Amino acid sequence: MKDDQLVFLKMQLGLLKKENYQGALIVAVHHPPYTAGAIHGGSPKMLADLDGTFRSAGLYPHAVLSGHAHNYQRFTRTEGSRQTPYIVAGSGGHNAVPLRQGSNSTPIRTPLDMAGGNVRLETYFPNYGYLRVVATSKLLSLEFHEVGSGLESKSPIDVVTVDLQSHALTTTRP
Repeated sequence: MKDDQLVFLKMQLGLLKKENYQGALIVAVHHPPYTAGAIHGGSPKMLADLDGTFRSAGLYPHAVLSGHAHNYQRFTRTEGSRQTPYIVAGSGGHNAVPLRQGSNSTPIRTPLDMAGGNVRLETYFPNYGYLRVVATSKLLSLEFHEVGSGLESKSPIDVVTVDLQSHALTTTRP
């Protein structure tokens, strides 16, 4: 079966690699490669397709964004020294959906190691909110703002920042 979207992504990554692109590289997909959602599960097929495409192009994103699950979830995937945030930002326009429950029907406690320890669910929020992306020539910062914090609040409830050069998470902010 032909997959035009993967062919397109591979071509675009090839162009960026050829041009030695130094800026932030964000890949956005609908179905999340990882999720701890109660209703919408993660997509191993999406993850395999993305991994194969990144490996083939020899270029890896600084962040992978998705929706589909109607809440906010932030994962960190570690491969060698590269740390990549995988963010589910699906809490903007549909009824927010809670995450799976842990043992004894209690909420999942974070951080939670997954996938053999190279993926970690860092945090999640089951309420409405939005993602703000800030990029400079050196840093990519992804901020989740929960609507319940109030319309006047400018403080994000969760932030992750990636150093563009090292592909590692940092506490430095743009």
